[in-house]
Amino acid sequence: MSLKKVLVTGATGQISNAVFKRLKEQPEKYDVYALDRPATFSARVPGNWVLNIPKERLHLCDLTNMEGLQSAVQGMDVVVHLAADPSPNTWESVLNNNIIGAYNAFEACRQAGVGRIIAASSITVSNGYPEEEPYKAILEKRYEDVPAGFPNSGQAHLRAPASLQVCGTLSRSLSFASTPMNRSDLTYSTVCLTMTGDG
Repeated sequence: MSLKKVLVTGATGQISNAVFKRLKEQPEKYDVYALDRPATFSARVPGNWVLNIPKERLHLCDLTNMEGLQSAVQGMDVVVHLAADPSPNTWESVLNNNIIGAYNAFEACRQAGVGRIIAASSITVSNGYPEEEPYKAILEKRYEDVPAGFPNSGQAHLRAPASLQVCGTLSRSLSFASTPMNRSDLTYSTVCLTMTGDG
């Protein structure tokens, strides 16, 4: 069995670094690489963690740099896309990191023929809104009460998972499956995107 070549984006973030480390602990299965802008941990990572990504396995690249992304995903079997700004303070950060960046990551993978993309969004996309419609209807699985065209109206774009926005844009090339799981008062969604076609 040949090793799966895996690239983890946002690898200096807390969750993505944990994913990178876990994959790296399984060298009999995975040949793992990382991508991020800085070679230092994000502010959310615990202070006692040690950044242990070999330089030859780290692609330093901004998500808005399509050429850099194309180079990083070339030859990969799987891309775990976790790079994003989890606490954006400006529209520019949302746009560049969470929308354009997500689109670029998916598009670079499509162009390179990457076989699988695993993407995650955040429960915070609707943080503070679970009692407001249509979020309340979604959480209560009253899908018939969700307005037609949602989230394509008003400010819903800002709260919708970038990965789902990208899926809509690339639906001609992607097969999409989402499995909701409820745990206490939170709703999680496992998202797996599989490239179709020649890849």
